[in-house]
Amino acid sequence: MPAAKRYSVLIVDDSTHVVEFISELLRREGHAVVCACSGREAAVILDSVAVDVLITDVLMPEGDGIELLNNVRRTGRHVPRLVAISGGGRYVDSHNCLTIAAAAGAHACLKKPFTDVELLAAIETNV
Repeated sequence: MPAAKRYSVLIVDDSTHVVEFISELLRREGHAVVCACSGREAAVILDSVAVDVLITDVLMPEGDGIELLNNVRRTGRHVPRLVAISGGGRYVDSHNCLTIAAAAGAHACLKKPFTDVELLAAIETNV
């Protein structure tokens, strides 16, 4: 049986609990993980670190996930797998957030809360 692929993953979310959950899961699976708490911080990281997968929350202060997805496309950065996650917000529900993220180039969209299986499937498809 071939070994599972290992990816370098950038996780972007303003919730430390979400970042800790995802990073622990992915590290346990053998993936390399880098974390950021905003879209602006993630853009700086992407200037110097190549990643296979970008997982980004949609609604964040200081650079949201839609801006980040647009930035990746606009700058021509090669990120093979873009995954958007959202639990919605005060004025917009998660479905609308994820619909916009898909239009901005996300390959997969997950509504919070999601399961380990759903997240792993989202990052391993087509990478």
